[in-house]
Amino acid sequence: MPRKLTHPPKSHLDHASLPDASRMLDVPGSVIMAALDSGRFLTPRLWTNKGPVWIRADLADWVAAGSFPR
Repeated sequence: MPRKLTHPPKSHLDHASLPDASRMLDVPGSVIMAALDSGRFLTPRLWTNKGPVWIRADLADWVAAGSFPR
């Protein structure tokens, strides 16, 4: 079980890894980038083989439901 974090470590804000995570999860890259740029983070809701994908609180429900704002 991953330990709970209260903010994203700098190592997980590597923008170069985002396109892979975006394709793997079928999440538009713009959604992830908007979440990163907003600075409002929760604990990671999406765990991938590249680590956690941090998302904004108001996007968490869409991600959990498997649908994303376009």
